[in-house]
Order: sequence, then C-alpha cells, then structure tokens
Amino acid sequence: MGKSTEITISELIKKLGITSEANLRNYIQSLLEDEEILNLVKNGIRRHLSTVNLLRNNSDILSQQLNFPTKNDVANIAKLAIQIEDKIDALEERIFHLSEAQQIQDTPVQNVVRQQGSELSDAQLTEEIANIKRLLKMNLILNAGNITTENGLNNRIEDLRNRGKRRG
Repeated sequence: MGKSTEITISELIKKLGITSEANLRNYIQSLLEDEEILNLVKNGIRRHLSTVNLLRNNSDILSQQLNFPTKNDVANIAKLAIQIEDKIDALEERIFHLSEAQQIQDTPVQNVVRQQGSELSDAQLTEEIANIKRLLKMNLILNAGNITTENGLNNRIEDLRNRGKRRG
C-alpha cells in the first residue's frame, strides 16, 4: 500500500504541474493579446529606456565635471595602449635588425679598406671608412635592412678611388 500511495502522490503532483503550467500559459497568452496591457508595457519600456539614457548622460556629465574617466575614455585609452605596444614592438624589432646588419657590415668595411687602402694615409683611411659607413647606413635605411655584400662593398670602394683619381 505504501508504494501505491507514493505513485499516486507523484502522479498527482505531475498532473497538478501540467494543469498549472497550462493555466499559466493561457493566462500569459490572454495578457499578450490584450491591447491595453501591450500599450502599458510599451510605455513602460519607453520610460525605462529614456531613464537609462538620462542616467547615462548625467553620469558622463558628472564624470567630466569631477574629472573621472568615462567608459569611452577607458576604452579609448586601452586602444591607444595596444597601438603603442605594437609600435614599440615594431621599433624594437627594426632596431635589432639594423644593429645586427651594422655589426655584420662593420667588419667587412674595415677589412676591405685595410686590404685596398694600403697606399692611403691614416687620415684618408679614416675618412674613407667614415664615408663608407655613412653610405652603408643610408643603404640600410633605404633598403629596409638589406645587407650589402662584401663584393658590392669592394666595387664601391674602387668606384670612390676612381672618382678621387679623376679629381686629383
């Protein structure tokens, strides 16, 4: 007998839930079909929306007067911070590549000038090295990091010597 009463109680609760759900659904459907209630809800939503907009505007005005950042200010600062980080990373990478290229090019310049410049005086040799370094730096900047080969460097030195001989 205990099991049969439990089954009937659970069935009774189930039937009660189903009927109350159906009644509630019918009641809500009747409310949604009523034009007066729909108009009241529309007016309530409009008032609520205008109140929210008014509060948002007033909080922005108050934030500006009290010198507090608004949500838009914080969002703009976050965007700027991200852009700055990206630019700094790009600059660091470019500086790294340029310094690597400069280190690679410094050694061949001195070796080539020593090999081919044995007849030059120390002052002329120093001036020649400085000119070549200037040209290499300019070449690095113009070619965005492309490295000049040692043969190209030798040709440039020969060209400079020939120009000097024609002038002299």
